[in-house]
Amino acid sequence: MGIKPLQPYINNFLTSWMQGTMDTENGNKVPRLKRRQKIVIIFLCALLFYTLAGFYLVPWILQTQAEKRLSLLLERQTTVDRVRFNPFTLVLQLDGFVIRSRNGSQSPLAKIDHLITDFSSLSLFKRALVLERLTVAGPYVKIVRKEDLSYNFSDLLPDSRMEADKADDAKGLLFSLNNIEISGGIIEFSDQPHKAFHWINGITISLPSISNLPKLIDSKVQPSFAAVVNGAPLEFKGQTKPFASSLDTELNINFADLDLSYYLSYLPGQRNFTVTSGRLSTRLVLSFLQPADGQARLQLSGTTTLANVIIESNRQGERHRFAKLPKLTATFGPGNLLAGELFLDDITLEKPDISLKFRPDGVFYLPIVATAVEKEIEKRSRQETEAKDETVKKKFACRISHLKINHGILNFHDERVEPVFAARYEPLDLEISNFSNEPEKQTEYNLKITSDAAEELQVDGSFILEPVTVKAHLDLSKVPINRYRPYYHTFFHGDFSSGYVATGGTLNFIQKAGEKAETSLDDFALELTELEVNDPGGARILNLPELKVAAKRIDLGKRDVIISSCRARDGLVNIRRQADGSFNLMDFKPDDKGDQGIDKKTEPKADGSQAADWHVLLQQGSLENFQVELQDQALETPATLVANRINLEVEHLGSRPTEKGRVKIDLGLVQSGQLLVSGTVALTPPEVELDINLKKLPLKAFQPYLAENINMVLVNGQLQTTGRLRFKQEQSKEPQFSFSGNARIRSWQDVSLHKIAFTSQPLSFSLDELTAAGLKLQVILLPDGRSNLQVMMGGEPAQEQDPDKNPEPADQSRSDPFEVVLKKVNINQGEFSFTDQRMSPTFHLNLTDLQGEVKGLTSREPEPARVSLKGRLDGQSPVLVKGSVAPFAQELFLDLTVSSQGIGMTTFTPYSGKFIGQTIGRGKLYLDLNYKVEKGQLQAENRIFLDQFNFGTQIDSPDALHLPVKLAVALLRDRRGEIHLNIPVRGDLNDPKFSLGGIIVKIFVNLIAKAVTSPFALLGSLVGGGSQDLNQVLFEPGMAELADPAKSILDKLAKILYERPGLKLEIAGNADPDSDRPALHEAHFLRLLKAQKFKDVVRKNKTVASVNDITIKDSEFKTYLWKAYKDAPIPKQKNLIGLVKKIAPEEQERLLKDSIKIENGELLALARRRAKAAMSYLTEKGPVESRRLFLVTPKLEVGQASAGAESRRVEMEIK
Repeated sequence: MGIKPLQPYINNFLTSWMQGTMDTENGNKVPRLKRRQKIVIIFLCALLFYTLAGFYLVPWILQTQAEKRLSLLLERQTTVDRVRFNPFTLVLQLDGFVIRSRNGSQSPLAKIDHLITDFSSLSLFKRALVLERLTVAGPYVKIVRKEDLSYNFSDLLPDSRMEADKADDAKGLLFSLNNIEISGGIIEFSDQPHKAFHWINGITISLPSISNLPKLIDSKVQPSFAAVVNGAPLEFKGQTKPFASSLDTELNINFADLDLSYYLSYLPGQRNFTVTSGRLSTRLVLSFLQPADGQARLQLSGTTTLANVIIESNRQGERHRFAKLPKLTATFGPGNLLAGELFLDDITLEKPDISLKFRPDGVFYLPIVATAVEKEIEKRSRQETEAKDETVKKKFACRISHLKINHGILNFHDERVEPVFAARYEPLDLEISNFSNEPEKQTEYNLKITSDAAEELQVDGSFILEPVTVKAHLDLSKVPINRYRPYYHTFFHGDFSSGYVATGGTLNFIQKAGEKAETSLDDFALELTELEVNDPGGARILNLPELKVAAKRIDLGKRDVIISSCRARDGLVNIRRQADGSFNLMDFKPDDKGDQGIDKKTEPKADGSQAADWHVLLQQGSLENFQVELQDQALETPATLVANRINLEVEHLGSRPTEKGRVKIDLGLVQSGQLLVSGTVALTPPEVELDINLKKLPLKAFQPYLAENINMVLVNGQLQTTGRLRFKQEQSKEPQFSFSGNARIRSWQDVSLHKIAFTSQPLSFSLDELTAAGLKLQVILLPDGRSNLQVMMGGEPAQEQDPDKNPEPADQSRSDPFEVVLKKVNINQGEFSFTDQRMSPTFHLNLTDLQGEVKGLTSREPEPARVSLKGRLDGQSPVLVKGSVAPFAQELFLDLTVSSQGIGMTTFTPYSGKFIGQTIGRGKLYLDLNYKVEKGQLQAENRIFLDQFNFGTQIDSPDALHLPVKLAVALLRDRRGEIHLNIPVRGDLNDPKFSLGGIIVKIFVNLIAKAVTSPFALLGSLVGGGSQDLNQVLFEPGMAELADPAKSILDKLAKILYERPGLKLEIAGNADPDSDRPALHEAHFLRLLKAQKFKDVVRKNKTVASVNDITIKDSEFKTYLWKAYKDAPIPKQKNLIGLVKKIAPEEQERLLKDSIKIENGELLALARRRAKAAMSYLTEKGPVESRRLFLVTPKLEVGQASAGAESRRVEMEIK
């Protein structure tokens, strides 16, 4: 602009000056020319000075002062090559402006090739800085960031307080800057801490005008900026009204392939990654507007593109790529950034390659931009800012109209597990529409993923961020289970050798502020196919071709699950019990080390209350054609049990108390068996009511289990059962179990149980009728003394017990009463055989045609059961058992009668040969036994009848007891060849020493021994003699006549001898000198008197058989005493005439008795007469053949301590 604005004023002045000579004043000339000339001269001189000063002085002053003052101010050498100033055009030009670096370095800190300013003279009139033009050519700046994070110009930065003061001073400054141009600019940036160098060249800045003058304040400023940043073109263009009230601004931001790798180091904080490549391109428009009556608006529009971005780990020695982004395009839509609005029309990510990694320490390895400290500071700062601005802050709003990821790749690497899990998911396609973080704004999305194992995942649905609402339709298929073994092998040691999972459903989630989250899964489906599970050893455990589960709804908040259907088919389950007793299923279970001390109870919720129970409802479920195989290798003989053709149907099975499901089962058991089950099942509380029908279950299959505890072979047998099974478990109560029905075992002929009733609460068992038809039982005594039943039960060989040691008393305590009722037991065509292999030859007994019944067998008191059984021994001898029994009563009651007819005795030859040393030649056995037990007391009557029994040949046996059995038989057997025995047994069952068998054996042995020691006592017991001994009869002192007691004994003895013609009897008389001699003396004395009377009787012609028939009366005693005295040949006193002098009767008796002498011979004669008296009685009254009776020499019991009545006897001995 220069001096041109003053040109009109100069022209007027010169014109007036040229016309000055023409001016007059009142006709006189005025000397005005001289004054004007002076003015011109002064003006010209001033102009000359102005010109010279402007062209020469001002440039020199500016150059010298600038170099001097700037060098002092900047503490750096500052030079200006040339300064030019045109005082008329007011153009100032500086050439070669250079600011050197500190410390005498010659390298420039900054320089400008040319700086041209064109000042306008209007600045003087408008009192404002007005520039017509500002041109900067070839600016150069060198920036160095040092290791201490300071810059090479840090000392030049002004103090903030000084800046504030200058800013206040500059607030009122008006300016108008026009035609601002910067060209050829260069910025060198050396970042020593990051060892980076940045080169920005080709810097071009154009600003047509910028002014805050009132009349220009609404004029638009159109700035532009262009540069090449590290080889990438960068361009900014726009227009703005910087001093208008609206501040209307629009800026075009254009980048072309900006290399981002140069700028990574300037991100704040520490990083675990580096960007090895990446290009940024933009076509953006940033606009700003501040309406006078509205909210300021900052809007960003256009497109941004990231290309070939590669983010890798910067850890030394590790090559891990976090991500590779071939192309990311974002298109911005209209949105006010100042109002917290960021709107994007489209985001497209093409073929991203993302790597996610878990390190062994469990850290999720992701790119980290800030350190934990910086994050914490940032977090606190953000919290403080939000707290201050809470009342005015408006929530940031983000909208994305469309987001799409095309053919993405996701690499997942998990080093937490062993072996390391790695998977690649390609392609990954994601599409999101109408994304917004604003309340109630719904976003739709669609995700498709395919893995390198052909797994497919598709998720589509919608979500809302406020309130948090998610709806997702899931479809996952072709997932191989064994691929994820690193995750499940720690808690499941099995091996999924094959198997695929497919699942789908609709996930619904909503979380409203202050309310409990609601999560549900609707129309959920799960499908397992080709599933095969092996144990750790490689053996197959499960084979499941197909399992399908469909759940109508799974509500996680309400803990409610509704499963509409669950179906599986053709499954095979192999269960193996191993040699150590453990099951192969337990091999899947890991060690419990990690579970020790963990309380597995339901965890309480955050508010302290206990979480609600889950409610599950299965509307329909089924298993089709399943098979379960149990291999039991823990048995001595391994067993295999198979349940096949398993079909299960379940309807409406739920966990709520009101829900009862129906169950139907049909399966095959062990070849021919079949089990049909139907009924209802409840889970809460547990309750089962099932109708059971078991058919043709072969019991032989369970033989290996039977052999473990019972040494027997189960050859055949089929079990059939029908009935109803009930089970109920109420809270805090004992479980209740019951069964009612019928059972039958076939192939054992037939065993049937009718109307079985069992209950656990109270404990009871009831059976209407038990029928055993054709049942056979065999008992064998083995050579070691055990029976086959003991062997079956694992019993040890019998050992001798110490007779002095009392056995341990039985436990008399009773548990809770167990009620047993067997209304009727029927036995038809049964058979019982007994074999004793201890004998040689072997003893064998067979009881056939067993039939009968037991009625009313019950533990209910007081009625005992009635027993009636019959059968045949060896098919001939009938056996009958009748009576009553109460085995389940608190005290055993028994009243049984057992009888048998005509049992062949030769059958028992093995026993007689072993223990007696004699075979049995012939004979039959008849039994009539009665056993009664009441209140612990046993009363038994054993009536035994042997017919025509006789021993055969003798056998040498080391075990023979050497008993006089032949004598015993002879004593016991009558003339009809019969032996009748009655053996009573009494005992206390509560006595631990009591043994019924031992007592019977003892009685038998005593019976045989008694044949030798006390044969007459034995014979007496046979004829009712009781304890009376029949081997002797007693006499009165001095008498040989049999008294009535003696005759009674002889009568019994005569009967025995008559019935036993084989017996012979020796008879021996005895006399006792001590008692018999006085008696004989007295008898002889009386006989003398009786002889005198006998003479008188004969003289009177009276008939008297003998002197013994004479009786002396008291009145006759003195008469006959005198006569006997006179006739006695003893010295007598005589009178004068030579006649016997009569003396006192007492003296007569004394002298007469003194004359009588009883010698031993007379005693022996008495003994002989006694023997003959007994013998005569037996022959005459018996009658016993005299040839069987023998008199032996009589005996006197002289000096015997037993003298007395027992010495005045006749002894008899069986021969």
